[in-house]
Amino acid sequence: MSPQPPELHTMLPQLLGAWTLESYTFLLASNPFPETGINPWSTASKGLIIYSPTGYMSVQLLNPGQPHYASPVPSTGTEAERAESAKRYIAYTGRFNVETDGAGEFMIVHEAEVTLFPNWVGTRQRRVGRLEDGGRKLVLRPEEPVSLN
Repeated sequence: MSPQPPELHTMLPQLLGAWTLESYTFLLASNPFPETGINPWSTASKGLIIYSPTGYMSVQLLNPGQPHYASPVPSTGTEAERAESAKRYIAYTGRFNVETDGAGEFMIVHEAEVTLFPNWVGTRQRRVGRLEDGGRKLVLRPEEPVSLN
């Protein structure tokens, strides 16, 4: 069975493709799109989010600086090496859909099918987004504030 493309919304054609991370910040609930936020990782964080025309997405975020594993085979890393890798990485993939378009903002839903964080498997990660800089910059935030506790 072929995957069905996501429901067509006016934002969809502008979202398709790969977006590289410029910054990763936790934002205060009282001001969801401030000029600055709390950076939970280093300012050298790297990331990529991809939206495909077949309706699938993938996101990868890395906080660099981890030493290489002693072994060249990923599955043979020590428990400490694997824990450090997981602490420095966020990744999930699955279907996506644009639920609403609005005045400059839209709601995009990521259906986490495969994820490094087991609690997200089968969940819907809802993101409020907007395009800036003439459509060259994608800004996403969670629908609900994230607690750091």
